[in-house]
Amino acid sequence: MNIHEKLKRWMCITQEDSAILDYLNAELKKAQSLSLNNESNRLFLYKTILLAHLKYIQVINLLTRGDFYEAWVELERIEIDLIHIKENNEFLPEVNFYGVNFLARMVCNWQALFPYKIFGSSREIIKEVKCSVCNT
Repeated sequence: MNIHEKLKRWMCITQEDSAILDYLNAELKKAQSLSLNNESNRLFLYKTILLAHLKYIQVINLLTRGDFYEAWVELERIEIDLIHIKENNEFLPEVNFYGVNFLARMVCNWQALFPYKIFGSSREIIKEVKCSVCNT
């Protein structure tokens, strides 16, 4: 399987491509058992990039259904994936061909629509609610 070519066509990734994760997991375990560190890191990045794209598809599905909080949680998970990719990108120099910049931009844009302050803690106790315009 040529994962490099699949990820280069990142705009064509669909939920059906989640089957590729099984292949990547098997290859990653094999590389780790043989102590092939660079190969393990490269496979980890492939897996993380594919997962991030699949999560983004899930975000769009959640937003379409109106599950805004769940979509926000997935955006946060993608953000964490992007941090892992950025911290390890020396093992995959062609990382910019795989839509990572697109994901970073989209996560930022969607999070701007749903900032942290909109979602409060479920343990938060609201003692009083006032209108900032009429003070009632």
